[in-house]
Amino acid sequence: MSLLFIFFTQMKGQHLALSYDAAQKSGINWKSIDSIYKVIYFLGDTKAVFNNDLELRTFQNAYQKMMDDLGTFLKQNNFDWERPYIMMATQVYFNTDGTIDYFLYCYLKNNPKTRLHLPKEKDKEFNRLLNLFIKDYSTNVRTNVKFAYHKVFQLNQVK
Repeated sequence: MSLLFIFFTQMKGQHLALSYDAAQKSGINWKSIDSIYKVIYFLGDTKAVFNNDLELRTFQNAYQKMMDDLGTFLKQNNFDWERPYIMMATQVYFNTDGTIDYFLYCYLKNNPKTRLHLPKEKDKEFNRLLNLFIKDYSTNVRTNVKFAYHKVFQLNQVK
């Protein structure tokens, strides 16, 4: 029964945020999901989601706004990183209507290849708030295909 449930949620595309570690342990078939979502990196290629620099910049600006909005949302919910910023690797899976189906993340030290481990309660609260945020969030970017975007990002503590 749980396999059927996982298959149904994958096909339906729920709004789910997970750390990379939790994603690996979730039982979700990420290879299957990756096969559904295109990547945007092939600018000008037939595999590209965005076919010109303007479309790509428009998306990158929308992504920056999303991360700024996330920082504001965290502040409004009294979340404090207890540091000026946090580096994150993110893999965000977008639906055609600009909503977020999946948001994977891991915290990084200043060196993007080294993971940062936050206290368990801090991580749990961030994950809870991130799931609330992506539940209703939508970018202004609309596409004909679902796509994924991977980025190492600095999320600033909003004062």
